[in-house]
Amino acid sequence: KESTIEESNVDTTNKEVYSNTYIDSEKMAFIESISEGAISNYNKYGILPSITMAQAILESGWGNSELAVTHNNLFGIKADSRWNGAVATITTSENYNDSTIANFRKYDNIEDSIEDHGRFLYENSRYTEYGLFNAKNYKSQAQALEDAGYSTVKNEGGEPIYADKLISLIEKYNLMQYD
Repeated sequence: KESTIEESNVDTTNKEVYSNTYIDSEKMAFIESISEGAISNYNKYGILPSITMAQAILESGWGNSELAVTHNNLFGIKADSRWNGAVATITTSENYNDSTIANFRKYDNIEDSIEDHGRFLYENSRYTEYGLFNAKNYKSQAQALEDAGYSTVKNEGGEPIYADKLISLIEKYNLMQYD
């Protein structure tokens, strides 16, 4: 585990750990609620906890999106032919300024969503091909997710910005302490 904070000093309830951030108790509670599942996914699938957590934050709007609240889907994973579970059909934004109707995976609870996120990445060869599991730090894993096409989000100039968004969240909320 790479960290500048000694293991015994990592206490996410201690606001000093987040000294360079604006503390928002709802955001910190969300981070805490997904941290155990993110660590479990790292141990099982090799996706860094900071990446899982940043994706959950970004994809679900801190757990407040319609998809997260109503269907327990924190990661925006679509329901394709490989999915045998329940489906939620909602309108979503795909690029800078458009929307579409799509089918998404529906879960019984948040824990199932986190577990399925790890399995989804692990079982899809494109993430291996783009180096997700060879990357050993959050910046490299974030870039591998973008390169593999996890998200199509682009800026006004049409440039992909998913990795930058993940990295920004990880650094703002010190999520790398979980890695």
